[in-house]
Amino acid sequence: MIGHRPRFLLASSAELIEDQCMRRVSLIAGFLCGAACSSDTCEVPDQTTYSCESLPTGSDGCIGGPVWLDDGTVHQDDIDKVFPADCTAMVPMCSSYYRNMLRLFECHRGDMIYVWSEAL
Repeated sequence: MIGHRPRFLLASSAELIEDQCMRRVSLIAGFLCGAACSSDTCEVPDQTTYSCESLPTGSDGCIGGPVWLDDGTVHQDDIDKVFPADCTAMVPMCSSYYRNMLRLFECHRGDMIYVWSEAL
């Protein structure tokens, strides 16, 4: 076709610069989000970790690790162990509400029994 010029020849220099800047911004945003936003996998420990050693069976303390609810399912690790007061438990979470984080619980003596409570 005679007289047909490619789009980039019809565009002004300001339009070309703006187009290049938008492409760079899109690439940078995509890279940053890809590095920070992606990952459907959890990057937390596989099991609950504790700040203390468990006590012998029959000792006074929290029986089993903390109980928590995750996406409608009740969980509890280490149900056969006893943990002393002031022990903290870090529960790895990977759900729609808790993504790649640790939930912190502490064992303390309630009115008559030892219980885990979540630090908020």
